[in-house]
Amino acid sequence: MKILLVDNTKGSQDEFTQQLFKTLLSIVPNGKVVKCSTVDEVMDEVEVGDVSAAVLSGSSLNLSQPNTLEVIRRNTSTLLRVGDIPVLGICFGMQLLCNLYGGTVKRMKRAFKEEVSILVNSGSMLMSRRPVRMKVMLSHQDYVHTPPRDFHSFAEHE
Repeated sequence: MKILLVDNTKGSQDEFTQQLFKTLLSIVPNGKVVKCSTVDEVMDEVEVGDVSAAVLSGSSLNLSQPNTLEVIRRNTSTLLRVGDIPVLGICFGMQLLCNLYGGTVKRMKRAFKEEVSILVNSGSMLMSRRPVRMKVMLSHQDYVHTPPRDFHSFAEHE
């Protein structure tokens, strides 16, 4: 199993994306996680093939304020080239997916930053299809108000 981690952070230096990379390495059985920070890296990995899933990372960027074109190009490039493989959006990655596929993203009244426990339900390809509890850091200014109709949620805040 090969997971493509698309890094949405400014300058690819975000500590949360580094932690996500380590977490993915620890939960993907006998797998490989490839972190991509540019459109060319994404395209190269997709062309090589054997990508089982793509993960779009979080970012300090948000959709309710102007963003760099590079981040949106990187994600769009991934989505158009991965074909029929599953794509998981985390934080900003999910907000971008939601926006691209017809859902709505809204600004929060105040920023939220807290470590919380989540439950990843059975059915998640990344978690070997069994329920998993884990602590994650949430840091948001936007949220998904209405997801696209055909999206599926595999995790919930406890």
